[in-house]
Amino acid sequence: EIDVAGLSASRFLLRETRLLPYRDAEGHVNLHLCRQSWAQLGASAGSYTTSVEEKLGRWLRHAERWWARSQQLLTLARPVCDGVACDGSPAAAGVAANGEDSEDVDSEEDDKPLSL
Repeated sequence: EIDVAGLSASRFLLRETRLLPYRDAEGHVNLHLCRQSWAQLGASAGSYTTSVEEKLGRWLRHAERWWARSQQLLTLARPVCDGVACDGSPAAAGVAANGEDSEDVDSEEDDKPLSL
């Protein structure tokens, strides 16, 4: 949770009035703050200049592209395993404790995408 009230003025698009936060306390553009500010902008249509709307739109697109790329990289970094465990154990190779092939616990029937 970001303490918006505790952010310095430089973290807001409108610094003087401390409106439309888009950066966190460390100065990083924050996706959640951008989305929150975009919703605030939409709720008060016409209250802000076109340049403020365009600037926030650019930061929001940038943050969303970063998020999408980081999720793709996480997906690529995950090991692909045929068994239950991905640690090189016999279970990962599909071998039961008695040395026989174990039942396919990763059948195609239950292959559904995971969500975070």
